[in-house]
Amino acid sequence: LVGMSDGILQDMTNSTPEGLVNVKDFGAKGDGVTDDTIAVQNAIDYAIEDKMPVYFPYGTYIISSPIRIDIASNPDYRWFKIFGDGAKIKKASTFIGSQLIGLNELAYIEDTLLWFDGLDFDGDRQKNVIGLDFLPDEPMKSLEHPTSNPYLNTIVVSNCIFRHLYIGIRFSGNTIRVLNTTFTHNTMGTLLIDAANNNSFFGCTFRENGGGVHLKTTSSARGTVNNTFYGCLFESNKGPAAILEDAINTSFNACYFEKNCYSMTQFNGNYPKTLTNPCNIYMTSPLNSTNYGTSFNDCFSSSNQPNHTFIYAKSCSRLHISPSCSGIIATFENYFKNCYLFAKDIATPLTTASTTHIIY
Repeated sequence: LVGMSDGILQDMTNSTPEGLVNVKDFGAKGDGVTDDTIAVQNAIDYAIEDKMPVYFPYGTYIISSPIRIDIASNPDYRWFKIFGDGAKIKKASTFIGSQLIGLNELAYIEDTLLWFDGLDFDGDRQKNVIGLDFLPDEPMKSLEHPTSNPYLNTIVVSNCIFRHLYIGIRFSGNTIRVLNTTFTHNTMGTLLIDAANNNSFFGCTFRENGGGVHLKTTSSARGTVNNTFYGCLFESNKGPAAILEDAINTSFNACYFEKNCYSMTQFNGNYPKTLTNPCNIYMTSPLNSTNYGTSFNDCFSSSNQPNHTFIYAKSCSRLHISPSCSGIIATFENYFKNCYLFAKDIATPLTTASTTHIIY
């Protein structure tokens, strides 16, 4: 590098590797001031057309309206990646819309990998926008059955941050993999709703949100099935770490829970779901189809909890808490069947003396 001018070194630093689309090549500034919406959208549209990944250099990219991903416009493209070096996609104060990035309307994706890596989604403390939305045609606060549900298959979100949003990720579809991603200061970290099946979260952190995750089924014909959390941290969320509504085969493995549900009043005031019992895991069944096959393995609930009830279940079947878990207190009401609970490696049978059962 000896003898090179500063200008040449700068050009080398800003150069784009071959085979990538750099949003700055389309006019994006990433300076935290300039509105980069049009430049980012143009870069993404070009990348889909030319079958190339999109790269965000480090910086803060101000967005004033939703960025749409129309990957279905190129039926021959089966692998699309948007990534950055910690680049922040931030909502403008003049933002119009309900999501920072959303799938294009009526998109149909099958056998396609859509990958987001190394991005920071920032709602600018407003908490009135969704970070990454796969149901962009639905009202932002809707918990009803989606009127238009794009078919999605194989989504990866890795090394990202979702902060100061209404919901970090809203998803309905098959096989989303969320890895090493942080959800913080959102009204709800993640919403999986209707036909959100075979999804998994690895090493994710849900900290200081209104609620951690919400698994919601609105129709018995479109369940939320086979969703798994591995090595996740749920800490200091105002409401529950997880809400399960008629969910099937939900699994928590080697997860840690601490200081959750310390302000149910604030949670109920900000999220369209009123819950009555403070706890880490809230299980309910509005469809009367019950929460079936929920399991906890190698999980730890800290004694430092505002409320010591770990699970509050209005309806559940085939619940399993493994002997390797610790700090678990469960309260059951109404319907329960074939539930296997352990305390100090000893299976504890449920009695039928009352409608509420507490297992220590």
